[in-house]
Amino acid sequence: IDSTLQSASTPMRANLSAGTHTVELQSNGYVAWQKTFYLAAGQVLWLDYGHLLPTTINTSAIATIENAVNSLASPDHKWSLVQTGANQPTLKLVNYSDTDAPKVTDFTIPDDQLTKIDGAYGVFTIKEWDLNSRYILVEHVNGETHELLRLDREDTVNTINISRTFSLNISEAHFAGSNANKLYAKTDSVLRSLDISSNSASAVLVSGLESFVI
Repeated sequence: IDSTLQSASTPMRANLSAGTHTVELQSNGYVAWQKTFYLAAGQVLWLDYGHLLPTTINTSAIATIENAVNSLASPDHKWSLVQTGANQPTLKLVNYSDTDAPKVTDFTIPDDQLTKIDGAYGVFTIKEWDLNSRYILVEHVNGETHELLRLDREDTVNTINISRTFSLNISEAHFAGSNANKLYAKTDSVLRSLDISSNSASAVLVSGLESFVI
């Protein structure tokens, strides 16, 4: 603490004077963690340092996918959705819950959920997994058409074109908590909540919106 070595290891507590302090955590074989903070008089402050990273990380390939241009891992770190072409509706779904025997399968977005221009697709972008690591938001932009899709990794037929379902110009959306049927969406310059299970959209929650995060 403030460059003074302490006799205790974590978890520990310390009584410090009001003001700015710097704490550093060290452990052999790991990268040191450091945080500078301000402590007010009489304040009790908890420092959550998460995990220390090892100084040496050994990696090994568990699957090879040719021509990968983009990928996004699920929150539970057991799945990845991989694009092998920005203009292709077929993606690769990687299940590496068993790292000794990972499974790679094709995931094709149903044609009836996509708008094509002169028989061609637009650009696909993987946006977000839900917290339960089952559903994925994918954006499809084709000319002036902007579509948001919700994919179900367990069943491609369960793909939903959210923009078409709600007849809204959705430019940005995020899952609302752990319920994958509920989202917050930016439609033009306003914020709404959407419920896929009931196909209902709320009234305007915020107007004059530029961007938002959950």
